[in-house]
Amino acid sequence: QSVAGLVSSLLPHLVVDGTSSSKEVIPIRYYRNEQSEVMHGVGTHSSSHTVTHGVGEAYYEGSCLKSNSLAKQQANRFLPDKDVMDGLVSKFGHNVTFKNIAELVDSSLPNLCHRIPLPCSTSSCLLRSELEKMMSEADRFYCERYSGSFGGKNSSNLSLYPFMMEILRHLNKATKYSVFDSTSISSKNEDREQIAVFSGHDTVIAPVLSALGVFSKDHPQLCKWPQYASRIVFELYERKRYRMNNMRRRRNSEVRIEYGVRVVYNGLDVTTFIPTCG
Repeated sequence: QSVAGLVSSLLPHLVVDGTSSSKEVIPIRYYRNEQSEVMHGVGTHSSSHTVTHGVGEAYYEGSCLKSNSLAKQQANRFLPDKDVMDGLVSKFGHNVTFKNIAELVDSSLPNLCHRIPLPCSTSSCLLRSELEKMMSEADRFYCERYSGSFGGKNSSNLSLYPFMMEILRHLNKATKYSVFDSTSISSKNEDREQIAVFSGHDTVIAPVLSALGVFSKDHPQLCKWPQYASRIVFELYERKRYRMNNMRRRRNSEVRIEYGVRVVYNGLDVTTFIPTCG
């Protein structure tokens, strides 16, 4: 809903409500039943439930028990750097050990972004150099959490499968013909979709990249905590190929339409990093 409002304000002359039949504008359709599921990366169509821990935002788990089990298995394998944790315990006490390193960074990083003092104890404050070491550990935590070999990668594949199929359906809607629908390969899309926008947290960006095979230790420059305002773009390309029946006249030729997809992460083309596309 917030994304729809942003697009509407930036492109008021191109955007109308999805009920309009005009061909000169971009229709917007807001799927309310997918709000929490897509935002938290646990699939679509009411596949999640809420577990409240008393602080911060609600925590969501998907309905796939195997995925949840694998995720917990992977999380239990992570061991933060001893020197980093010892330094935090000496300043803030033993309670910090009950939080994962990403949660500790998440509660401190906004201070740095807004140029206000970092968290302090009764004796001293967190130093920027210490926060930078924590952020490095948080990058490692995210990489292992969503692409680790002890359940992280498989958990990402299972939990994001419904959402990846949702993306595929939207790509299908953007084609001239329903090329991904085996029941109607030659059916023509009368109302081709121009753009589809989903919003989500870093906990959606990372597993989507993992499901694609991009978020892995093979690509250390990418396998880290997604930064603020990160985005993944799926671009659909259309190409026409002609087979001439009459070499002098194209109008007598047979046309074959081919489609290709490019995946861009934060401005970087990562298509060749996807194992099936490399």
